[in-house]
Amino acid sequence: MLKILHLISAVLLAAFHGLYFFRALYLLKIKDRPKKIDKTSRFLAQVLIPVTLVLGFLIYARAADAGPFLPHGLLGLLPLLAILGMNLGRIFFKGRKRIFWLLPALNMTLILAALLTGFF
Repeated sequence: MLKILHLISAVLLAAFHGLYFFRALYLLKIKDRPKKIDKTSRFLAQVLIPVTLVLGFLIYARAADAGPFLPHGLLGLLPLLAILGMNLGRIFFKGRKRIFWLLPALNMTLILAALLTGFF
């Protein structure tokens, strides 16, 4: 049951983060403001990152046949670590360096990599 919930959570995370990321790139291109769908998809992606992570850890903690932690577990953990690292970088550099698409692009890549490695 946990594996099914983890899979559903991971697929929803990839879908909502993809919607947020690609719409944000489009909105930057046309210089428009985020709409309600953008804010909702971003919020759901932010909520689903820790939910998916906790479900993954529960699978590894409860099952002997969960499989190896590397690379899937590490790739699943990296988006959260990337968020923490980027926020620490913003504090350290005092907000002087702002590349708006860097964190969402990095997380999109890591989420898709974790999703793909979870199937194999």
